[in-house]
Amino acid sequence: MGIFSKKLDYSSGNGVLPRLGEGEYTPLRLPSTSVVHVPNLSLMMKEKEQGNLDKAYIASAEASGATENDAEIRSVIKKYLAPLRRRVAPSLTDDATQMLGRCMTWGCGMAIVEWESGLMLAGKSHPSIWNGIYRVTLYLGEEQEVRLHFQDIPFYKHLLSIAVEVGYVGMRMNSTVSVEEMLASVRAN
Repeated sequence: MGIFSKKLDYSSGNGVLPRLGEGEYTPLRLPSTSVVHVPNLSLMMKEKEQGNLDKAYIASAEASGATENDAEIRSVIKKYLAPLRRRVAPSLTDDATQMLGRCMTWGCGMAIVEWESGLMLAGKSHPSIWNGIYRVTLYLGEEQEVRLHFQDIPFYKHLLSIAVEVGYVGMRMNSTVSVEEMLASVRAN
């Protein structure tokens, strides 16, 4: 029967992420423009079947907008946004830069959701979080307003993904990663 015959267990912590075996988690890694993260489609299908596909996505939006998280999120954005812009797209408009900051905020929200789930493992990322990062990037990349802001950037969807990842990793690691280390594998395409 295997994993596909079992219902996912959402009884931990905030009830947003399913309980999974440690082997299903991915290594927590710093953002990289040479690596494209592939979503866990079988998990996405299972979450969709149970009506839970949007749980992490919605909860991360709520967490990123919650006032109790504001100071920590601002700290991550303040530390990494300007250096990310300088490294990959120095000619971005102010509006596009704000959009990158919004993407980083979504990533911070993902880290908060993972923490509140009680399912955060040291050095690992919950696959539903990476699926959420993929979905945020996919959704934002299709918005007309976003496309207009990034019309001169051919790789803008990947840039949005990197911004979400920077927010996620920065929040997970409490902004302790230096800017140089966080962006070491991030290049302009």
